Amino acid sequence: MAKGKSAAGAESGKRVKKVVSANSAAVSQGSIRRLARRAGVKRISTPVYADIRSVLHTFVETTVKHATALTEYQKKKTVSASDIINALRKQGKALYGYA
Repeated sequence: MAKGKSAAGAESGKRVKKVVSANSAAVSQGSIRRLARRAGVKRISTPVYADIRSVLHTFVETTVKHATALTEYQKKKTVSASDIINALRKQGKALYGYA
């Protein structure tokens, strides 16, 4: 057995992706509040946080879907920043400052 390898790690060949079940809950109430403050909002009622999480989830999901489609079309395996910029441009949300 090689140095630094455990018995369980030595026999597995592939890496396993860690899947988080509640990714949308990872957006905390404080981070939503900071985004709202930047937009000029003073007060936020409690039920709004769940709505914001669902809208944010769909936005990120469609952006990632478009970016991976562009990456697969170009026959690449890595999603680059330009793929994200083009995916946002396809949704009508141009992001300036990047190539």
